[in-house]
Amino acid sequence: MFATLIDRLGDRNPQLLRELKGRLNWRNILIAVGLSLLAQLLVLLTFMSQLPEPFHVNHLAVKTLPELNYRFEYPPDGAAQTPDRLLIEQVSWPGTSRSSDQLPKSGDYITAIDGKPIASFDQDWHATENALRGIDPGLKSAEAVKDKKVELQIERNGQAFKVQLPRDVTLNYYNNYCKVPQPGTPDYQGNQGRCVLESDGQHYRVAWQWWYADFFRVVSIVMAVALLSAGSFLLIQNIDREQRRGTLTFVRLSPRSVFTVLGGQILGTPIVVYLAIALSLPLHLGLGLLAGFHPLNLAIFYGFLLINCGFFFSLSLLYGLLSQGLGGFQAWLFGGAMFGGQLAFGIPLAMDSLGRGGIHHWIALFSPMAGLHYIFGNYVGVDTDYALAFAGRGLSMVTFSLLFMANGLVWSLWVWHGLRRKFINPNTPLIHRPLSYLLTVCFEVFLLGFASNSSDFELISIAVASLNLLYFGVLMAVIQPTHQAMADWARFRHVKPKRQRSNGLLDGLLSNQSPSLVALAVNLGIAYALISAWVTLSDEGRIFEMLLGMAACMSLILVYGAINQIIFVARVRRPSLWSVVTVVLLVVVPLFMLGVFYGTGNIVAATRLQLLAAPWLVLVDGGTPSLGLHLFALLGQWTAIVVCMGITSRRLKQIGASESKAVLTGSRRLPRGV
Repeated sequence: MFATLIDRLGDRNPQLLRELKGRLNWRNILIAVGLSLLAQLLVLLTFMSQLPEPFHVNHLAVKTLPELNYRFEYPPDGAAQTPDRLLIEQVSWPGTSRSSDQLPKSGDYITAIDGKPIASFDQDWHATENALRGIDPGLKSAEAVKDKKVELQIERNGQAFKVQLPRDVTLNYYNNYCKVPQPGTPDYQGNQGRCVLESDGQHYRVAWQWWYADFFRVVSIVMAVALLSAGSFLLIQNIDREQRRGTLTFVRLSPRSVFTVLGGQILGTPIVVYLAIALSLPLHLGLGLLAGFHPLNLAIFYGFLLINCGFFFSLSLLYGLLSQGLGGFQAWLFGGAMFGGQLAFGIPLAMDSLGRGGIHHWIALFSPMAGLHYIFGNYVGVDTDYALAFAGRGLSMVTFSLLFMANGLVWSLWVWHGLRRKFINPNTPLIHRPLSYLLTVCFEVFLLGFASNSSDFELISIAVASLNLLYFGVLMAVIQPTHQAMADWARFRHVKPKRQRSNGLLDGLLSNQSPSLVALAVNLGIAYALISAWVTLSDEGRIFEMLLGMAACMSLILVYGAINQIIFVARVRRPSLWSVVTVVLLVVVPLFMLGVFYGTGNIVAATRLQLLAAPWLVLVDGGTPSLGLHLFALLGQWTAIVVCMGITSRRLKQIGASESKAVLTGSRRLPRGV
């Protein structure tokens, strides 16, 4: 029967069977089981050490009534080196002070405690304190101290008398997992958050539900971070190994679909990690139920974890296909980034400390710890500024779950779109150009939805502009065709008769081989339209100024795109590297020069998008640019765009005409520089 199941699995997904056979050996299984059990044991021992310890006399705060402040007093003649009495410096009553000749007063001397002379303590402060408080190292309960009075022998004006003082005894022990008495109960009076003993007087009352809940939280974080980081690492390492060995080429020739082949890798490559996580599920599920969480809430957390695994594991494969030539370091780089990112943002999310609403709350949709935010009931009764929200509205667990699933599904589909294209043809652009417009819509909807949660519109507008700069920098790379693809496009357009040539503008919008500047401009227009609607619907009073600033930002990005296009049209080695270096320098150098020549104070003063829209004008003006300078920035940017487009067009005509001429005339040599 088992052999039959193996045969069926091999027929349905040979790649999955190949991965399972290569990784499910006894050595890997024992390592996975051992590490999983060891991690669970360490976390268990850590939490057991945080439970309240048994009662100890040091947990008692004992003082006499009244409380006496004293110091050692030596004999008047100075012959003895050991103090033989205590001088009472102050007498403190809890409340209204009382005066009686039969009670100690300031200036009195204590010569003996419970019949034991002061000299016998040999100036040992702790021994004197314990005798006065009635603390015995072998004491087993607080009641023994409460019922026992202390007898003091007092000397006043040469006369001696004895006084018996009662003791005030309170527990002075705190622990995060003590059960605090409820208001109105006898133990609550004067407790102030201290631990309370059980009826046996030996152990403290433990809030087991809190302990189980925190234990569950830590196991959830460890399980999620380990699964995402280790799984991503193994997937990238595996695909890098296959690329170096050349076996990935044979996998590409498989008649199976891309989804079947790569899905088999996602299911099979991290199988050892899946096994280790599966061994921790009984502990995790049991802790959740003991903490009182509803099974549906636990199912939502597992659903969030599954959605994030699907997205990040798919992204890992895509990163592995794109990042060649790093010598295997890419697996450590991505795995380390996943580990650090999930810890840096997942722990604050699980502890409800992400801060006020803003764009950074989008991160919650990429961490399974977002489920813990709702499982622990953090949404109920907290300030709405700190709750997870979208489009300015707080999200319940149901609506947030729907948004979480929508986000995971949308971006997983985009990753798989790129995976399919790069797996079939590594030289094709990552994103099909007509679909890039829909990608921009998806990005802006999520970005502006979370940006609407912030109350500081000026600051959030700068964040929106900055993230758009980053997004369109990536978009330039994923829709940019290679130099050879653009050369082929230009050549075949020139070979065809004029009547049969395709429209250049239409090719720029839809063709994956034509220059990408037109498509970038359309994407920028879509983004600007959505941002303009967001700015218009806001309560911001300076709408025209904000729209003009955003227009300058989008125009500047188009300048970067035009410069990037020139680099790819020119015949240079590693155009991608040249493009990244050039764009980064164009962004960073003006700001660096502003800080060097005018000081960092001008960087702070130049707000409202000017630094991103026209950094060189801030540098020239030495302060915040005026509206006229902003308009001048737009004029200068469009002039630069037209010049760059002219250079690109002339270069493409040279490539197309030269190669067409060489093909038609049979020339063996192409013109220089082509």
